[in-house]
Amino acid sequence: MTDVVVAGAGLAWLSAAIAAREVGARVVLLEKGGREDVGGNAAFSGGLFLFRYDGPEDLMSITKDVESGLQHDRIEAPPYTAEAYTAELMAMSGGRADPALVGTLAQRSLDTVRWLAARGVRFVFNRTLGAQVRDGVLHVPPGQVLTCAGAGMSRGFAVIEPLLRHAERIGVEIRWSTPLAGLVRDGGRVTGAVTGAGVVPGAVVVATGGFQASPQLRLRHLAPDWASARLRGTRLATGDGITAAIQAGATPAGDWSRCHSAAVDLSMPSPGSSAAPPPFPLHAFWLGVLVNTGGERFGGRSVRHSTGT
Repeated sequence: MTDVVVAGAGLAWLSAAIAAREVGARVVLLEKGGREDVGGNAAFSGGLFLFRYDGPEDLMSITKDVESGLQHDRIEAPPYTAEAYTAELMAMSGGRADPALVGTLAQRSLDTVRWLAARGVRFVFNRTLGAQVRDGVLHVPPGQVLTCAGAGMSRGFAVIEPLLRHAERIGVEIRWSTPLAGLVRDGGRVTGAVTGAGVVPGAVVVATGGFQASPQLRLRHLAPDWASARLRGTRLATGDGITAAIQAGATPAGDWSRCHSAAVDLSMPSPGSSAAPPPFPLHAFWLGVLVNTGGERFGGRSVRHSTGT
C-alpha cells in the first residue's frame, strides 16, 4: 500500500518525498530516468540559494564553512529581509507573480534552507557571490550569499546527492526508469499515478519539471526559433507531468510564453546525465562581453518562464 506517490526525483520532488516519509507516510517516488539522471534541472544549476535572513546569526545557523581564502574572525552580513526578497521576485517577474505565493516563499525560505542543511546538504560562503575578507572580517553582501559545497562548473548535484541518500535511508521507495504516463481521477480527487507497469495508488505529487526538453512544446508555447534552441538542463524534462495533469482536468496557469535562458556556446555538446559534470560553464556569460561571428558586440534581454497547473 502507498500513501503518497511523487513523480520525479529532482530537488522539489525529493523534498516532497522526504517530508511525507518523515511524518509516517508510505512513499513511492517515480523517476523517468535511471539513478544517473536523478536531480532534474537542479542538478545542472550553480547550487545557489536565495533566502531571507536577518543577519550573521541566521547564516551561521546554516553553515560555518567557508571556501579557501575566506577565513575570518567575525562576519558582517546586512539583513536580506522578506520584504526585499518579495520585491526582487516581483520585479523579476514584471509584476506577474502571485504576491501571496511570493510572500509565502520569502517568509519560509530561511527555514527551508535550514531544513536542507539538516538533511545533509552542505553550504559554504562563496567568494564568487561577493563574499570577501577585510581585516579579519568576512563581509557578506545581501542576497545570494551561500552556495552548495562542491566542485566543477555546477554545484547543483551536491544538493541532490545527500537528499537522495537521506530518502533511501528513511525508507522512500524509488522506482527508476518509471515515467509518469497519466493520473487516475475519482470524482474530484486524483487517486493514483499511471505507469507502464500499471497504476500506483495514492495521493500524487506531480513535480516532473517543465518542458524545455520538448521541441514540440517549445514551438507551441514560445516561438518558432525555440524549437531548435540548445538544451542546457536535463534532457528528461519533456512536460510529461504537465500533460498528465491537464488531461486529468487541471487548469493551466502562469505565463507560458516566457522563459529563462542563458548564453551557451553553439559548439558545446548537449548535457548528458546529471551525475556527470555539465560540459559548459553555467554562468560565465556575465563575466565578459558577447560578440557574434563578425566580432560585433551584442546583448539581449533575459526573460523568465513560469508555468504551472
